[in-house]
Amino acid sequence: MSEETMSKQKECEDAIKDLLRKVMVALIFQGNLAFDKDNEDYAQMAFEELIEMTNERPDLLLPHVNEIFQCIYQVLDKSEFEEKTRFLAEELMELLLLHYRHAGQVVIQTGKFLGRIFSMLTAVDDDPEKYAQGVKRLARYAPVMGGQYILEKFSMMFEWHYFSQEWQCRHAAVISHSIIANNCRESIDKFDILVEQPIKAVDDTHFRVRWAAIGAIEEFSCYLNPEFQLQYYQKVLPALIKALNFSSHPCIQVQAASSLFYFIQHCTSDLLKPYTDEIIHKLLSCLQRGKQLLKEEALTAIASLASSSEDCFQPHYKTVMPYVKVAMMKASAESDHILLLKSIECMTMVGVAAGKEKFCDDIQMVVQLLISLQESKLEIEDPMRNQVLLAWGRLCKCLGPDFQPYLGVVIPHVLQSAKLGSHVTSLKHSESENSFQSIMPLSLGDESTERKQLVLEEVAKACKVLCLCATELKEGFDLWIDEVAHTLVPLLNFDLYEEVREVSILALPELLKSFKAAMEKGYVERYQELPFEELCSFIVTALVEALHKEPLMEIQIITLEAIEECMEISGPTLNTEQIKRFLHITMKILITSSNLSRNRVENKELEIFHNKASDCFITFTKAYKDSLSQFFDQLLSSMAYMWIVAQGIGVSAEFGGSIFKSHMKEALGGLNSIMLRPETLRPDYLAAHDAAVSALGKIFLCHHEELNEVKVFGIWLSHLPIFNDLDQARVVHDQLCSMIEKFSELIVHKDSTHLSKIFAVFAEILRAGQNLASKETVNRIIEQLKHLQSNLPPDTWASIISSLVPSRAKVLQRKLST
Repeated sequence: MSEETMSKQKECEDAIKDLLRKVMVALIFQGNLAFDKDNEDYAQMAFEELIEMTNERPDLLLPHVNEIFQCIYQVLDKSEFEEKTRFLAEELMELLLLHYRHAGQVVIQTGKFLGRIFSMLTAVDDDPEKYAQGVKRLARYAPVMGGQYILEKFSMMFEWHYFSQEWQCRHAAVISHSIIANNCRESIDKFDILVEQPIKAVDDTHFRVRWAAIGAIEEFSCYLNPEFQLQYYQKVLPALIKALNFSSHPCIQVQAASSLFYFIQHCTSDLLKPYTDEIIHKLLSCLQRGKQLLKEEALTAIASLASSSEDCFQPHYKTVMPYVKVAMMKASAESDHILLLKSIECMTMVGVAAGKEKFCDDIQMVVQLLISLQESKLEIEDPMRNQVLLAWGRLCKCLGPDFQPYLGVVIPHVLQSAKLGSHVTSLKHSESENSFQSIMPLSLGDESTERKQLVLEEVAKACKVLCLCATELKEGFDLWIDEVAHTLVPLLNFDLYEEVREVSILALPELLKSFKAAMEKGYVERYQELPFEELCSFIVTALVEALHKEPLMEIQIITLEAIEECMEISGPTLNTEQIKRFLHITMKILITSSNLSRNRVENKELEIFHNKASDCFITFTKAYKDSLSQFFDQLLSSMAYMWIVAQGIGVSAEFGGSIFKSHMKEALGGLNSIMLRPETLRPDYLAAHDAAVSALGKIFLCHHEELNEVKVFGIWLSHLPIFNDLDQARVVHDQLCSMIEKFSELIVHKDSTHLSKIFAVFAEILRAGQNLASKETVNRIIEQLKHLQSNLPPDTWASIISSLVPSRAKVLQRKLST
């Protein structure tokens, strides 16, 4: 480094240090804030400079960390400062904890900061507002510091609070663990330091601490599942069962029932089995003797237990159902909507778990109640509307084909709910050329957010019920297929709620399966408006357009799977224009995803998306193999995605028959372009090279009479053997055996110039065992070599063997001698 450069660098360093000194003076004077309410603008500017410096040169601030922390504390502790000043102080604190977490001074300051948060959390009784600020502050900063780091580095602080004589301190410790679980799941490696003390605190002497500990178990169940359940069920379930006995503190019973619900949701029946009897006994006691809120939570917990226990719940059906029926009848008689909602949910989930044989005696009672609720014209904002839909869905799942008699009552109501989506206002997202865009903000109009959310959930649940009915009833759903299809297709572009789009997409293949099953039974000729081919075309075309407009990649993946499934069910039902549209959208997606992959965008979801699009295209080429050749111009214009083009050409050559011949020139030109490109020998493109070699082999085998056979065979052979794509390798190397058998006179006897290369390829294949060829192909190679050995002149054979690499020659000789 020259003296001039070093001088300039020193000047720059001095300038930055001078700026830092000025910033610190603007903030701090003799250990106190250097500003007050009247001149906060200077402080805000100073904070902004410090934030910028921390991002760009964090090393410069380390000597001043203690002073900066003091300054931040003084701002955060005083409510009179402007919101912007407090926001900047919090942002600076976040950066300091992020950049200097392991520095000695910052570790000390972090401990002090946590101590201040604990002092806020202990104010749970004296100053609820201060307590709420402590909760908010820990929730913000815990993810920055890392949950595991906090728990390990400051374990003594937590331990001191857990063993304090003051219940407020113990309560603060439990709450802190609950907050860390909620906000730091990704950074928690060891569950024991997070969950064991709160589980022990369920037996604390103070009911507020017990209540907080049971609430913490609920948080662990939600955010640490299923590992938490698998590791701690033997401690948690007995603790929660015991907590259900605390009748002197009903709030603890309510929280215990709620925590049971969340914990059980992620348990297997094997984990629950030893505790099921006792859990049911305690929950039924709560249902019988508890107050309103406890009854509601008990019903929810029983429903969760039934769902997770599955078949293991059957023996408990006769014990549980009378209590649930009483709760449902009482709630109905007293017009207690919430309890009625919970009891319907519980009864139907218990019925599904027990099976229709046990549930059959009580089904009619549930059906009558659901019908009466439907006819009562429930208000849009009534959550009972959603519960009725869910209950119909559960009954359908439980009864299967036996649900068919109820369709006339159920489906019109469900369709009405599904069509509510057309009444919810939205700001349509723009149809950008980029298929990876985000959804734009929604326009709520005059509707309240809560009311609108209920409508959206109702639409989604209605779509789920329609999908479930088609899946469970199959041909028994035949009367409703047309109307359901015309209801669901517009919802493929429902931009307000992704779940509606997702479920609508999943339902459409099920409708085609139902239609096909009904056709096979002879049910549909008399009353279906759309013939099967038209319905398939209608659905596939709608899915393709939805794929083009869909902004979320995860739903694009589901759409591709649905298109592929529909094409497998329907066969070739699209017309020429629809095929062109499908190819345009699919190839565009493949090229976009391929470009992102080549730009090293590492994304597991992108890889899945890329593979699903490829699978969808391959399924298309198989379904439309007889007519695919006429679309070569469109395929070959998309050379940016060479692998899929080569696959398409291969399928067309194999199955396209005489139609393919008119496109032979374009196909050969496309494959030649792929095989001769230098970049196809790079790892990213080897799959395209191998697919092109395979496709050329198919052309030679199926259409050799149109070719200069010796020349094309030589070009093809020069690219063998294939090592990268093992599936293609097995295909191509088997092709070589077929060519030698079929064209022996031409390849071996008339023109023997390729024999040395053939032997070299065979030697490589045999050396690799069954990696590059199937067992059958290996045996064919050995037989062909033996045939050549017996039919070639001895000097020709010897010359060929001597031309091989010695190790390969030994492979051939060893295989031929066995």
